[in-house]
Amino acid sequence: MPPAHFPLSAIILAGGQSRRMGHDKSLMRVPDTGQTLIEQTIASARTVADDIVISTNDAARYAWLPYPTVADVPGAKGPLGGIAAGLGAIAGQYGLVLACDLPLLAPAVLRVLVEQLRPEDDAVVPRHADGECEPLCAIYHVSTLPTLLSHIQGQQFAVHQVLEAVATHWVDDAMLRAVDPQLQSFSNVNTPDEWRVAWENVAHEAG
Repeated sequence: MPPAHFPLSAIILAGGQSRRMGHDKSLMRVPDTGQTLIEQTIASARTVADDIVISTNDAARYAWLPYPTVADVPGAKGPLGGIAAGLGAIAGQYGLVLACDLPLLAPAVLRVLVEQLRPEDDAVVPRHADGECEPLCAIYHVSTLPTLLSHIQGQQFAVHQVLEAVATHWVDDAMLRAVDPQLQSFSNVNTPDEWRVAWENVAHEAG
């Protein structure tokens, strides 16, 4: 069992290009609350994390937020460089990595991940019944950083390959569905239609 409290920092990945959306997803306004998507993601992260780091190659875009930013590790492609940079910037031993395009992320899912963390784990990652995993809603120990950097140096940018090389604790659907029955937390949005449908589904379920 992990200690009752351990140092956990949240690493918010905000480095995507949002090409299919047509504008920056992280700055889109969430219906009802009016928060930007990145603000909502940070609010969810703060339910379990002690501090926040924003991973982005455009620090000026998030200068209005009271959190430090860190640029991707040079030479990386995809989210691997942001994860590595974030882990290198945090003060504690654990980093909660969160993509900022998960509009339906349930804080209860993050609590499940924290509760599943064991001292021997290098990472705690959701994994679905079909074998697909959610490496951008997961906890990483800073000890995984050398493996991340090695993969980047070797031009291997698939996050799942890193997870196969470290002691990963997989959290299955049954445990996650106990707090998020439809697993909506992992529904990302890449287009205006996906954004619209996501919130229509929320409104329908609420009604």
